[in-house]
Amino acid sequence: MPKIKGLSHVVLYVNDLDKMVDFYTNVVGLIKYRENARGMVFLTPDPELDDHQLALCKGREGKSKLIAHIA
Repeated sequence: MPKIKGLSHVVLYVNDLDKMVDFYTNVVGLIKYRENARGMVFLTPDPELDDHQLALCKGREGKSKLIAHIA
């Protein structure tokens, strides 16, 4: 996945963190870079170049709270 010029990263709230990590690693091809105790997983196409381009957070409730932020 190429880095988009000018886009640092996107953080999304998800219902099922394990399922979404599986999708973004096995289907999209991102690499799980790190995880923290608050239920966030950081994904990157290249851990030597980027800390992360996508972060997934536990805690999405229903149809709201999808995007935490875009930087």
